[in-house]
Amino acid sequence: MLERIKRNYLLDLAVVVLLMGMMTSIYIATGYAIGDILTLQARSQINAWQRQTASFPRVGEIGKALNSLNSGARWLPGDPVLIEGIGYLYGLRANIARNLPELEHAMLDEVLVAYRSAVARRPMSAYAWANIALVLHRKNADLPEIWIAVDRALLYGQREAGVQIRLAEVVFRRWEEAGDSRRAAFREILSTSRGRVAGDLRKIVEAAGQPEELAYLPG
Repeated sequence: MLERIKRNYLLDLAVVVLLMGMMTSIYIATGYAIGDILTLQARSQINAWQRQTASFPRVGEIGKALNSLNSGARWLPGDPVLIEGIGYLYGLRANIARNLPELEHAMLDEVLVAYRSAVARRPMSAYAWANIALVLHRKNADLPEIWIAVDRALLYGQREAGVQIRLAEVVFRRWEEAGDSRRAAFREILSTSRGRVAGDLRKIVEAAGQPEELAYLPG
């Protein structure tokens, strides 16, 4: 009798554990589905904005996309893709506020919060590291974190055009303090650049007042 009760108890316990596992899986799947639906349009817009150079999204469009990503993040807390998207949108807001330094720096602080959170979850994200370096540079921060971020971005994405452009803004403006290895890395980047990327790098180098480095660009 005691053995039968014990077997029935263990069987009931196994059924409960199985049902709890199924319910948890359903909840997680439902959360991903809802988060995906809530952020689908915003993610599509961000992809389009990142490809465009001639036009710039309006403040209302940025705000709407940001609200969508924040709503999705409630269902997908800690999702690094959404967090990086939020950082990108705050970066757009910071660009709009360039003539209002206090507002610009407040937006840049939000960008840093987002990208630091993103690399904590996805440490090999070269774009997130590059954005951290660029934001700290824009805030005129003299922190070791700038160079840590530059090095991580180079490690994981030196051949990515977007990473190259972001880091070039930092490295060529801080050329004297960049160090030999980083200067060598960017001379290699210049020498292997082509097309629009080479043109963008040329503008950055010229604006940074480093004309002697233009010799490394392909003729």
